[in-house]
Amino acid sequence: MRVLDPFTPAERRLALLLFLLAVIGSSVHGSRRLSPEVEAWLERGPAPPPPAPADTAGAAPAAAADPGAGRAPAAGGGAPAASTSAGGIDPNTAAPARLMTLPGIGPALAGRIVADRKAHGPYRRASDLLRVPGIGPATLARIRAGLSLP
Repeated sequence: MRVLDPFTPAERRLALLLFLLAVIGSSVHGSRRLSPEVEAWLERGPAPPPPAPADTAGAAPAAAADPGAGRAPAAGGGAPAASTSAGGIDPNTAAPARLMTLPGIGPALAGRIVADRKAHGPYRRASDLLRVPGIGPATLARIRAGLSLP
């Protein structure tokens, strides 16, 4: 007895292709497990940056120079405002982690500031930071109070 096949060869190939794509998609989706570090970070939020070494040679460590370091966030929640000493943060010598304490400066922008100062030399005025891609007048106005530049 001969069984009639309701599908053409082209339809069988298409069905096989769709089946293989479904198998591949489900295996890729199932294999996207997060590392334990990322899972822990997502559960508790980002850890505070480690204490930065001295921003300049011979200067006091960041925690000693910054009386607001380690202070709990304000009652309103969210990230604490950038607390700086009377001198502020020197963008010519500060590490990216230290730059990220300024309002509106994240890891990418801190990296661009460091790259720009290596490529074009030190900043003499706060307005020199406008040459960094991603820093405009509004960002400069937010961070100006936390900088040690005029």
